[in-house]
Amino acid sequence: MGIRIQPREVVIPDDPDDEPFRYDLLGRREKAEVLTSLVSNIDGPCAMAVDAAWGAGKTTFLNMWAQHLRNEGFPVVIFNAWETDASGDPLVALTTEITEQLRGTADTSKLDQVSSHAKDLIRKLAPGLIRFGTGFVPIAGSELGHTLSAYAEEVLAGHGEAKQSAKQFKDSLQELASALWEAKEQKPTVILIDELDRCRPSYAIELLETAKHIFGVDHVVFVLAVNREQLAHSVKALYGSDFDAEGYLRRFFDIDFGLPPPNREAFIENMLRLIGVDEFLESCQDTLASSHRNLVYAAISLFLGTSSVSLRSIGQSIHRFGVVLTTLSNQERTFLRTLTVLTILNAVSPSVYRKFINYELTAKETLDALHSQYADPEVWRTQSGVLVEAVIVARAINRDDLFIPVEQLKTKAPLLYEYASWTDSELFRDTYLDPEVARIRKIHETLMRFFDVRPGTNEPLGFRETVQRLELL
Repeated sequence: MGIRIQPREVVIPDDPDDEPFRYDLLGRREKAEVLTSLVSNIDGPCAMAVDAAWGAGKTTFLNMWAQHLRNEGFPVVIFNAWETDASGDPLVALTTEITEQLRGTADTSKLDQVSSHAKDLIRKLAPGLIRFGTGFVPIAGSELGHTLSAYAEEVLAGHGEAKQSAKQFKDSLQELASALWEAKEQKPTVILIDELDRCRPSYAIELLETAKHIFGVDHVVFVLAVNREQLAHSVKALYGSDFDAEGYLRRFFDIDFGLPPPNREAFIENMLRLIGVDEFLESCQDTLASSHRNLVYAAISLFLGTSSVSLRSIGQSIHRFGVVLTTLSNQERTFLRTLTVLTILNAVSPSVYRKFINYELTAKETLDALHSQYADPEVWRTQSGVLVEAVIVARAINRDDLFIPVEQLKTKAPLLYEYASWTDSELFRDTYLDPEVARIRKIHETLMRFFDVRPGTNEPLGFRETVQRLELL
């Protein structure tokens, strides 16, 4: 049986009777229900930030929640800011998405009225009216932070025709939102904005200004999925490093919701299960691979689950891990332990991985780089830690190195010399229960087992084959 490669986009059932979070690997259904309850009780205009780090699953969460809201009867618009960045005008892009996505849900005449007034407003707005730039704002220093948020309305107030057009647009939008609110049992229209922090700084700020000042009407809730820290950088990029970006953003968001970090270990376990690793190992004839299943799962979970690697990168690494397995026939060796360690190394530090496979780093230099990222000694005393260290050391030695006199290893294989020196010493026999000494003993024993698997070969763990497969991908 082959590997079932999970799509990059998580499948979200759109059947109202189905469960939108069926394929959720992050356990976030409860968070969506909390947010649903929150927006259900919001009456006036509202802008909410859903804050999470880049690659933490905001887009998937937003899409699942959007379907959950639809199933609950909410009018929903989902807007990808990054896809419209090139358009240059958030007013046009937002209006287009609202009128298109609500068609079939709202009164067509009211949608057409919103669209018509939006076109009229766009024609009458002075160039740059909503496009605030440092050269356009006649205010400097600390005063800017106190007045910028209200700047759009102040500028509109000075332009008679534009002001009237803006009022007509907001009135038509309010009429649409109120009609939907009545028709949907007093549920507000929820406009979900994603990928804002990937946009050009100028476009991101224009979109914030437009959503807050032009689209801010009763019964409309804007939800913006953002990396708050990255968005603050965008603000500073536009207005200067000394600008109070946090104060500026607080003026936009009425509610801040920090999306809690998911259980990364559960995410990894579920991904490995869903792509079908277990079924593959059961069907292949490499009996060693099947016996190493638990160790492999534990190593990936430990090193990727406790790292700073984003969920997106972890998902891509596991996807690549599965793809490599699909290149194998049932009769071929999987070299599962080597594939596991190289997958971990590539995910945690691509630059170290690249230098390691190109023989630009020694085993010691590679391990020093990893130890600097995983400073807790307990990580390296686990079976997973022993496996990672032993596989990296094994690449630099061959079977004969394990049986030559210790002194000859000093220059040939320094790390192996270190391990062997311990195993040959009286101190080792007297104090082997010390945690660090016990770790070294386990590494040495693991190396002995590696080379006993295929006597006489210099690559008992299939480094060449595994690297070739990874590099093809």
